[in-house]
Amino acid sequence: MSTFLKMQKQIENMRTKNFMYLYLYKSNKNLYCQVIDPYSGHVILSYSTLDKEMQTAEKLYGNTVHSAGVLANFFASKLRQAGFTHLKIWKTDKNLKGFYHGRIKAFVDGLRSTGIMVD
Repeated sequence: MSTFLKMQKQIENMRTKNFMYLYLYKSNKNLYCQVIDPYSGHVILSYSTLDKEMQTAEKLYGNTVHSAGVLANFFASKLRQAGFTHLKIWKTDKNLKGFYHGRIKAFVDGLRSTGIMVD
């Protein structure tokens, strides 16, 4: 099965559920998080360690576990302002193996500690 068909199947499966999806991407230097609407496929809310708010509030490097926790606190406040309290992590075939550890785990635990439900 081609990659395109796999992605189309994932999108069809997403549209049957009533969740907003949390997409996380980590590079070697930064962490990026987005809230995606499964029906339209549009990004509703986006935040990263490169945003000016986070860089001025805390002098942190984006590739540490501590910075992931701080990013989670900033992102949780934006989620509450937008009215989101429950998210589901978008897991693809590419990131299933070894997904939930390190910076990602610190970020998700930080969201959960602020009261945002993450599945």
